Amino acid sequence: MGTNTREYGSVTSPRACTDCGVDISERHLRSIRCGPCQKAKNLAVARDSWYKHHRPTHARGDRLCEDCGVNIGELRGNARFCRSCVRARPREIYRQKHPRACPDCGKDITTRGNRAVRCASCAEAHMQEAARSPEQRARNNAAARATVRARRATRVCVDCGASIANRRTKAQRCVPCATRRNRHMVKSPEYRARANARQNHRYQNDPDLRKRAIQRATEYMKNPAHKARRNARQRTTEYRQKRNARWFSRYAQKKTMLYEHQRGVCPICQKALTEPLEIDHKHPSSKGGSSHIFNLQLTHAACNASKKDKIADPNVRFEQLATTVL
Repeated sequence: MGTNTREYGSVTSPRACTDCGVDISERHLRSIRCGPCQKAKNLAVARDSWYKHHRPTHARGDRLCEDCGVNIGELRGNARFCRSCVRARPREIYRQKHPRACPDCGKDITTRGNRAVRCASCAEAHMQEAARSPEQRARNNAAARATVRARRATRVCVDCGASIANRRTKAQRCVPCATRRNRHMVKSPEYRARANARQNHRYQNDPDLRKRAIQRATEYMKNPAHKARRNARQRTTEYRQKRNARWFSRYAQKKTMLYEHQRGVCPICQKALTEPLEIDHKHPSSKGGSSHIFNLQLTHAACNASKKDKIADPNVRFEQLATTVL
């Protein structure tokens, strides 16, 4: 043993390596080995740790599962069962506590699935008999339909509580509530922002997407078969009636909006609006004027005829006209 010492405060501690006996007084107080011995010890610990967790199957011995007899030598040292048996043990314990028997032959069916009510042979025979019997098939179908009808009959609208038994299976709202909700969602800025973000994301990933969509729509509209179907549909009386009803409904809505906007005053003669009334284009359509609500005005029929194709005065204020007339 060496005689070198090192003072730590007021303590003088001559020490030696526990493996080779070399003086380690110059090392840390907690050191018990010299540098080379400590390095060799670290390598041995790391090697033993790796060998413990990664050593091959034959090194652990050929151990067998206590339930099925499968070789489990690759598992940890204290393993007694294979992975399949470990997963199945809770089910086996439940089956042991709740034994079951086939109602037809009396065989034990504890090892079968939890939904099984017969053994394999009796279940197959029962299914074949049910398939051969039309009465049984009819009863099964009737029972299934009755179950579906009963389930649908109990469904109600989540908003107003009305019955939605006649709607599709996935429907959660009645028709009025669903329509109202869809209109509200479409008008909400959050919905429009999400829709625009999705559309912009699609266009950013595929710049030619818009062009291809327009091209497909154009080709579809020019398709002779589609034109023939569209013309045949438009020639029907029902289609024309619906189209006329939509047109008259929109025309009446525009007249009401214009009447309220103009405060019941004709912008041409500056008198109160009375029947017959007509919707006139401020900028005539013959000169390129649009049919937008901002380019329309409600006038008397005679005033509209006298105006002809002139451009209306854009500086007319209905507040002043209403004050003058009323």
